[in-house]
Amino acid sequence: MNLSFKSTAVLIITTLFYISCADNATVQENKNSRVEHFEYQGYGDTVVAMLFGEILTAKKDSPAVFIPLPDVLVTVDSLVKTVKTDNKGQFELGLFSGTYKLIINKPGYQPLQISQYVADGDRVSIVKIILSLGDSLQNYSIPRQEGKE
Repeated sequence: MNLSFKSTAVLIITTLFYISCADNATVQENKNSRVEHFEYQGYGDTVVAMLFGEILTAKKDSPAVFIPLPDVLVTVDSLVKTVKTDNKGQFELGLFSGTYKLIINKPGYQPLQISQYVADGDRVSIVKIILSLGDSLQNYSIPRQEGKE
């Protein structure tokens, strides 16, 4: 088969386009609200555990791009303590030692229930959450830490 340079270039670009589309489909595969990242970090200088979080959502015209989600309610279930994300989608929460369930909620988005958050006094934790449009409750259980009793 004898292809001209122009035909070869079109074939390569078309192939790359289809490969790119396949990659995008993989990125968009998980459309549920979820914890994207959770990490127990070192210890700070407080008597309470500090949880710092960021809540994002997919951009409507670019679902593979995530943007901050302001005014999301983060509630500690057993304490009926609630904080709200700021304009950057960030929140911080101070808790005394214990194991807690967090409820992440914003009208129009799938609520997310996070269980087994272990707060140790003086510990800092980081969480990154993605909320998706919808109304079905999603659940996430934080894995137990190794070396913890």
